[in-house]
Amino acid sequence: MARSQRKVDSGSEGMGESSTPARGDGSTTRDQILATATRMFADRGFGGTSLQAIADDVGIKKPSLLYHFKSKTVLREKVLEALLERWQAVVPQVMRSATSGERRFEAALSEVVGFFKQDPARARLLMREMLDRPEEMTALIRAHLSHWVMLVTNTIRKGQEEGVIYPDVDPEVYITQSVALILSTIAGSEVVVGILNPPGENKTTRALERSIKEMVRLARYGLFIHPER
Repeated sequence: MARSQRKVDSGSEGMGESSTPARGDGSTTRDQILATATRMFADRGFGGTSLQAIADDVGIKKPSLLYHFKSKTVLREKVLEALLERWQAVVPQVMRSATSGERRFEAALSEVVGFFKQDPARARLLMREMLDRPEEMTALIRAHLSHWVMLVTNTIRKGQEEGVIYPDVDPEVYITQSVALILSTIAGSEVVVGILNPPGENKTTRALERSIKEMVRLARYGLFIHPER
């Protein structure tokens, strides 16, 4: 059912209004479609989500959605590209501003955690896509995140040369496993919270923060010979 309070068109949307703000927060119709598709693909899967359901949730008609994205496959591709491009844009800037190897590591890890924690649907979507379309996701991640991986890899190798990082750490494997741990922790946050909370309690934020704190600690102690406290 369309949400009338979020309705953004009346079936007469102009063909040249692709960037017209649809809400008071400044987001465009295209932004809303991407955000809604991210959430629905994450919750229901690509096959379990219809374009009509996305259009109804945004508050537009299906032809309006198809004006912005000509098919569900194109929409899925744009959702993933937007997600990975945003990750790619933010993390390297933060790493460059950090002064020490451990601070760069902390910055990179914190930004990745924050990126997915801000919207857990991002983590759930990537996990679904990696299981459903592993070859496509491998190519997409390589295309969009190779620069980020190179930055972190170089930071680890420099730390090994300086004697602050364990020499037997495999940088590429370490990065891959760290990201996989972040994704699985946040994508499965409801289960994590359910396990950590005593029966009858619902301290979602506290339980997730405990889990993330321990995850970062393990990642740091597995990398640095004498980690800063």
